[in-house]
Amino acid sequence: MVIFCNSDTNIAFPATPWMDASELEMTRETRETRNMPSSNAMTVTLGVQTCDVPNTVDAAVALTASRSTDGLTFPAAFTDRSGTTGGKQLARFVYLARNTTASDTTVRLAWVAGVVQHQKK
Repeated sequence: MVIFCNSDTNIAFPATPWMDASELEMTRETRETRNMPSSNAMTVTLGVQTCDVPNTVDAAVALTASRSTDGLTFPAAFTDRSGTTGGKQLARFVYLARNTTASDTTVRLAWVAGVVQHQKK
């Protein structure tokens, strides 16, 4: 996925389709970022959005640390995410991108790809 960003607040880019939020109990994700702007000018983070109906989406919540450079992230263990759904019916994973400088409207881009594994407790 190519991500474009021109804001210093997070912009959410859907990474998966909507799924039953109860499936989001234990997760781990592998993420690769490439072509990240120099000087740590942009960050990309894995997050989750929730909702009861897809036309009324909650704000995204970050799940992992941000990346500001090219590289691969791959944790070995699953993390408990059961508290992130807030009792909602649907959830989807998103990439959160933002420029790191306040009031920066420069359009930046990066490539990001990954796999999210999830399982019930």
